Amino acid sequence: MSLSVCIITKNQAAKLKKCLSAVKPYPFEIVVVDTGSEDESVEVASKFTRQVYSYAWQNDFAAAKNYAISKATNSIVMVLDTDEYLEALDWSELENMILANTGCVGRICCVNLVEEEGQIRRNVEYLNRIFDREIFCYEGKIHEQLIHRRDGLQYTTYRSNVTIEHDGYLLSPKEKAAKVNRNKVLLQEALLEAPQDSYLQYQLGKTYFIEQDYNAAAEWFEKVLANDLDPALEYVIDTVESYGYVLLRTGRTEEAASYENIYPEFGHTADFQFLMGLIYMNNRLFDEAVKEFEKAAVNPEVRATNIAQYSAYYNAGVIQQCLGDYEKAMYYYEKCKAYPKAEDRIKEIGKIRNR
Repeated sequence: MSLSVCIITKNQAAKLKKCLSAVKPYPFEIVVVDTGSEDESVEVASKFTRQVYSYAWQNDFAAAKNYAISKATNSIVMVLDTDEYLEALDWSELENMILANTGCVGRICCVNLVEEEGQIRRNVEYLNRIFDREIFCYEGKIHEQLIHRRDGLQYTTYRSNVTIEHDGYLLSPKEKAAKVNRNKVLLQEALLEAPQDSYLQYQLGKTYFIEQDYNAAAEWFEKVLANDLDPALEYVIDTVESYGYVLLRTGRTEEAASYENIYPEFGHTADFQFLMGLIYMNNRLFDEAVKEFEKAAVNPEVRATNIAQYSAYYNAGVIQQCLGDYEKAMYYYEKCKAYPKAEDRIKEIGKIRNR
């Protein structure tokens, strides 16, 4: 069995080289579709594959990706973005997985690199990326989704052994503003055609969230949550959590406390437990907050890896320090490993004790 890796690109020559360099060691056909680059992207792609094509950009990511997969000579494809880099993959094992899951869609582990307070943290999500192009295709101008070609039938997924690293969120302020503005335009266009589409509403809310326009983000998240949704869907889970952060960042802390009511449905992840700790903390329910941070720190079901590494214990330490219990504060700070803020707090407590 053979597999084709399909990539669309534009004006990201350096990232494209890194992406293709990570793919090259594997026995995959590589298909690159350039959508109008003015840099050296085409030249870079040509050094890795003869399968390089030009495509006139139509403000439609699904159309471009569907064109890319149409150029593959293999039925099974894996779609990557230019700013995504293979980190782990056992081809023999993956081949067996694909053969054992005929007609299903393989999900890959995507590690998103995000800058927060000067630190790079890793957020994990799973994406539908390995599929039979004769059975599936893309739909949606932006934040495109994989659909079954036969009237959008439901399909089964499986977790593959592929891990990629994604650095597309590490942008300069100028790059970030340009991307946000582009996304808003495309999402608003898509919503004119499907105004009740909860996934598009969610993506527009996330775009405003990234822009730190929390009031606008709240409006769109509220539209999503007004629908009858499956709480197991990843975008629904993220909407719930993102809306919780919006409530805190807009001073609606008492309203956020109502998240206790949805704990039975969403409280199994470290991410929700950490959010719940922040909600309790902002409502001055400190004992409850510490309990949630402790649970989050050891819960293996986590997307934002900083929660387990340092954030949960750090917040528990801050609470204890503010309450004057320096022994407990030190206990939590020392669990934060090499987190600079925790190290600063330890020094601060040391100075207090030496007075």
